Amino acid sequence: MYLISQVFAFLSFLLSLLAYHMKKRKQIMLFMVISNTLNSLHYFFLNSYSACLVKIIAIMRDSFMIVKDNHKKLDKKIFLFLFLLVYSTITLLTFKNATSVFPFLAATLYLVVIWDGKELDIKRISYQTYIFWLIYNICVLSIVGICASTISTISSYIAYRNQKNICHLK
Repeated sequence: MYLISQVFAFLSFLLSLLAYHMKKRKQIMLFMVISNTLNSLHYFFLNSYSACLVKIIAIMRDSFMIVKDNHKKLDKKIFLFLFLLVYSTITLLTFKNATSVFPFLAATLYLVVIWDGKELDIKRISYQTYIFWLIYNICVLSIVGICASTISTISSYIAYRNQKNICHLK
């Protein structure tokens, strides 16, 4: 089961790595839906249910974000509140120790910025949330997760800096 979890972690990592190099918000979200699907399987096979459930909600969150951008009726803070409520509930229900809070922290920080954020803001916060995932992956002993979180932190930071520099040139 551990080896299977690591394969899913690796595939998820590849897609998330590509996501932050996309230029459009919709492209970033689509890549993250697929990445989060694979990552939820990664955590499921590690018996890390708090992270698994957070990633399942992240799939719904990112899918919602894609639809929300095209339907103004969905662009209401009540939906943001509902997602935050679901994340909080899952965290309370699956709480085992302080480690189980890290997926919640990463997911809520990311949710708040993608709600109204632009591509540059998403890229800026993404590398910060990977630090929470790095700590969590160390605690659950996911070797690929540790490597992926480290590389993703660096990669998303580079994507952020590159876009930030382009924006300053305009």
